[in-house]
Amino acid sequence: MKTTQTNQKVNSLFIKSVIIALITIIEFTNANAQINKSNFGVTLSTTTTGNGHGLMFNPGLIFVSKNSSIALEFNFQKRKGNFAGTQLTYEYSIYNGSSPSNIYCNGDVFDVFLFLNARYNTNQLLGESQIKVERKVDHEGSYDYENIKMNTAEAYIGFGVRTKIAKHIKWVNSIGFGGYTTLNNTDILYREQSTLCLTLKTGLLLSF
Repeated sequence: MKTTQTNQKVNSLFIKSVIIALITIIEFTNANAQINKSNFGVTLSTTTTGNGHGLMFNPGLIFVSKNSSIALEFNFQKRKGNFAGTQLTYEYSIYNGSSPSNIYCNGDVFDVFLFLNARYNTNQLLGESQIKVERKVDHEGSYDYENIKMNTAEAYIGFGVRTKIAKHIKWVNSIGFGGYTTLNNTDILYREQSTLCLTLKTGLLLSF
């Protein structure tokens, strides 16, 4: 059941998470002003959450310095390949194997990191699985679920592992907990307007 109280709690959680993310990014940027050694890279990953929009493809850019990194990624829905927003992720490595000073150390087999992620999705369609759910609940087929578009904001915190595949290539997997809030009215849907959920992500990281 959808309740105003639940929506308010999720909205409050999201706002607090975004504030923390912004503070973290500012601190990261200030710290990097004093650091000479840094790396750049590109990412190509897939992400899924409990927001009802299905699988997302996420190409992006990453800037790394010491044990921290910031990635800017773009969201494309698998269902139609449409552009659906952006996301910003801060990561901090807590285990780097032989070299704790650089996550791109060639001697490392794997490293473990914590992350904080905030994303904004615009004109996002329902995923195929969610469409099936909506149709099952709505026996009369009152709405065109394939073309309903929504704007959502999400925030997550979690951990992940980077595994070395080649000299400059790593396989990255992560899991996080957080939630989403829908910014436009979706009362016609069985899907929750706002709720807590998990996020799963897997992909490749190519460093320069």
